[in-house]
Amino acid sequence: MDAGREAWDRHLLDEDTFNENFRNDDWPSRTYLCYKVEGPIQGSGVPLGQDKGILRNKGPEPSCHAECYLLEQIQSWNLDPKLHYGVTCFLSWSPCAKCAQKMARFLQENSHVSLKLFASRLYTREQYDENYKEGLRTLKRAGASIAIMTYREFELCWKTFVLHDQEGSCFQPWPFLHEESQKFSEKLQAILQPRVVLVRLRSARASPEPASDALHRPAPHSRLLPLPRSERTVRCRSGRRPLGGDGEAGARGARVPVGVPALQRAPPAAALQRAPATPPSAQSPGPRRARRGRQRGERAAAPRTGNL
Repeated sequence: MDAGREAWDRHLLDEDTFNENFRNDDWPSRTYLCYKVEGPIQGSGVPLGQDKGILRNKGPEPSCHAECYLLEQIQSWNLDPKLHYGVTCFLSWSPCAKCAQKMARFLQENSHVSLKLFASRLYTREQYDENYKEGLRTLKRAGASIAIMTYREFELCWKTFVLHDQEGSCFQPWPFLHEESQKFSEKLQAILQPRVVLVRLRSARASPEPASDALHRPAPHSRLLPLPRSERTVRCRSGRRPLGGDGEAGARGARVPVGVPALQRAPPAAALQRAPATPPSAQSPGPRRARRGRQRGERAAAPRTGNL
């Protein structure tokens, strides 16, 4: 049968056509869409006999997919925007990227219409195309329900849209129906998952560290070098005491990180635990000081001579 407008008059499929196109373990070249409209019983606006039907894509030139035929059909009905209409579709292939975008725009412009899509398999020609995946995500964000057909949907489609050769014939599942359905369902769920973008926020200015941490932690990748001997000690009133870099007290020969400010260097234990200084009066004079004292005493005792 040639595809085109005459596809609107199709209401039932024969069993062979259904099995050839809806088996999820096969790869047919055509796309079939079976739809059913649910709405108000009276005054719904849907023409008599068009509340359900079967559509097929047209190709190759000029090509038109079954989803586009469905949208054209619904728009030609001029449905009442004050009422709500639900359209359930069973597709042999999931919508391509362009059809998904068109259906999303249709739902945005017609909020009184809802879509439920059940696909037998994914449109594998664009399986690794990001535009195809984004089209399905856009269609879902627009409010459409997208899922893979399971045994329940296959049986419902069989009862509603297939002309049975024998009265009362039941749907006979093919081998690996459940396995194939599960495989496509997992792939679809992975596509419909919202994309997560990891953004690393880097502060323009680092927060100040506590004073205790800054004093006792050396800078990273610093080298420890001994101070020059001229900078290790300084003469003071109470004797010679060791100094660290930048004038801070430290142990003799202390190793100080190169390039580390004085505030970030750890204070030496000797400076933190230094005993109180002995008063000058209690200190014993050194040999040099004693010798100088004797010399001053001798000069003071000697008679002064000079010109008058």
